[in-house]
Order: sequence, then C-alpha cells, then structure tokens
Amino acid sequence: MSLQSRSIRNGLFAAVFLWWFPLIGPSITGLVIGFTTKRNPASLVSAVIVSAVMSLLTSVIYFYVIKVPFLGNLLPFTVVLFNILGSILCVSLAFLIPRKATFSTLTPSGVITEFYVKDISEVDSMLGNYVDLSACSQPLYSVSEDMMKVRRECRGFVLNYEVKKEGSGYRVQLNIGPS
Repeated sequence: MSLQSRSIRNGLFAAVFLWWFPLIGPSITGLVIGFTTKRNPASLVSAVIVSAVMSLLTSVIYFYVIKVPFLGNLLPFTVVLFNILGSILCVSLAFLIPRKATFSTLTPSGVITEFYVKDISEVDSMLGNYVDLSACSQPLYSVSEDMMKVRRECRGFVLNYEVKKEGSGYRVQLNIGPS
C-alpha cells in the first residue's frame, strides 16, 4: 500500500469519528495525517482530500437529514463556517507537522532520523543537535541528479545522510551507526 493511500485511509478513518466535533475533530485528523505521512507534499494532498470529503459529508447530513426548525438559517451557516475553519486547521496541521517535526527510529544497526530544512546550509546546524561535528571527519559527498549523500566518520560511529529536494525545502534522512 502506497504512502499516499495509507495516509488517506488513516485520515478518513480518524475523520469519520472525529469530524463531527467542530474544530477539535479536524485538528486531530490533521495531526493523524501529518504523523502518518511524514512527508510534506503527500500529507498536504491527503489532508485536502480528507477535508473535502468530510466537509461534503457533514454538510449533506446537516442540510438534508438533521432539521432543527427553531435555528432556521443559522444551522447551515454554522455548519459551513465550521467546515471551512476545520478544513483550514486540518490542512495546516498536516502541512506543518512533517515540516517542523523530527522523526526518529531506533534500529539494530543504529538510529534513523528524518527532518526538513529550508536550505542546505541548515543541515550542519541540525546535525549539531545530535552530535559534536568537531569530532567528525570532513564530509565525503556523492551527488546525483536529485539527491546528495554525505558520509562523515566520527569517534565510534558513522553519520550517513541523504538530502533530497522535496517541496519548497529539503528532506534529510540521517543514519547514525557504528563504525
């Protein structure tokens, strides 16, 4: 199952149960999509699809199934307003989570960490949060069309990281393993 379809499936599953709670449900749905996808363009597309489907579904149910006579035209206006605000929250959270978060996985061969940076010059400052770069060798670069691979040997471990252009920034996948 592809990353995009898994993200849409998980987002719809969360949204079916949560979208009925104004602003809170779409926020949680955006968080689920952002943490499930971990990639920026895919999470944005998934959030837009889930928001459109759930806004349409809730609007149809509130307009044609639920009738509250004493509210008059206030109920449809409120439903549309909360759907718009909820969709904005869902999409923005699904966009910001992969952009601002750092995802780490512990494996038997070391640690794999993924994060985004705005430009290439920020990579060293982010790596400085994990290791002391002064204890590492000079980087060895291997550059291809859409990716840059870098290897640094440090005291007792090796840093391997790949930098790929993704959206308006760069996605960095860092592998820290034994030397």
